[in-house]
Amino acid sequence: KELDGHSQGCEYSNVLCRQCGLNVQSRTFSVHQTKECPMRPVQCQFCNQMIPVGQIEFHIENVCPQHLRSCPNLCVPVSQFTLQQLEDHLNPRTGDCPLADIPCPFKPYGCTFVSERKKMSLHLNEYQIQHAYLQADYSMVMKG
Repeated sequence: KELDGHSQGCEYSNVLCRQCGLNVQSRTFSVHQTKECPMRPVQCQFCNQMIPVGQIEFHIENVCPQHLRSCPNLCVPVSQFTLQQLEDHLNPRTGDCPLADIPCPFKPYGCTFVSERKKMSLHLNEYQIQHAYLQADYSMVMKG
């Protein structure tokens, strides 16, 4: 009986951390919860969401909707975008990054040209006749 009473209050007995699943001695459990646990929640400085401390860097760089990012194409070195703005900026069909590589709009007809967005209008002007032939060939194949 004395041993049972002792083990319940013993500072060397293990306590299961519900956040990370580790067994921690009860004497160090509060330190573990507040300073050591890799799953302890911390507040993201950009979006204020609570994120496990071990995942905060990944969250900030890849997921956080409020963290500002530069365009990977460095179209304007100081451009800063939220994640959604950056996705919109780089979108091959609707984006506005002049340095993003995009496929020719005639790709469905067989054109394999890919270039920076700012150079696409030159391609479209120079290859109008070839694009018309591609469309005509495509129409003939579809009519069967």
